Amino acid sequence: MEKTSWTVMIADGQQLVADLLSKLLKSFEGFEIIGVFTHTEALTLAANSRAPDLVLVDAGMPGSSEAVLNLTLSHAGARLIFIDSAYRSFQVKRAFDCGAMGYLTKRDSLEEFEASIRRVLAGEKVYARSPTADRDKRCPMNPGLLTDREVEVLTYVAAGFSARRCAEVLGISENTVQNHKARVMRKLNLHKNVDMTRYAVQNGLVRD
Repeated sequence: MEKTSWTVMIADGQQLVADLLSKLLKSFEGFEIIGVFTHTEALTLAANSRAPDLVLVDAGMPGSSEAVLNLTLSHAGARLIFIDSAYRSFQVKRAFDCGAMGYLTKRDSLEEFEASIRRVLAGEKVYARSPTADRDKRCPMNPGLLTDREVEVLTYVAAGFSARRCAEVLGISENTVQNHKARVMRKLNLHKNVDMTRYAVQNGLVRD
């Protein structure tokens, strides 16, 4: 028999947004909200005690990639969806690497948002597309300066990933991660991890 009700957990770094998402999901038929969080640590702990069917995670939250990856590994039946403030091509790849089933944006219409969530619950992978997604596959705030892979490494380093963990998520060697990191620092004239984090925050790659 086809499943008609789903338990949902929501994590967004902004309490108001998290609460609004909760209200929105409650208005959809068949959804029960069992947790609303503003920190990924709380989300992970709660999911371990009560496995949800669906988890919506703010892509800009610190530790969001790590949380989604861990939930993917520990809760095989859960559907994970990244929600971003706006479309970012490198975030789509990041979502895929972490095992998420969907990447949606807060700019989607209400109808698109609900339809996409239901498609994910039906087993589809759903990723928002930008009309200009294929025009420039390089870093949006530095056209032609950083490659997609360099942006990914920058994002993960800024989010607190070690080189080893970054390598595991991206499926490359730790040495390759270090090489990408060195190129990012050289191109952007950065000298420490904290500089990379500051730069990523200022350019909207991660949330402070």
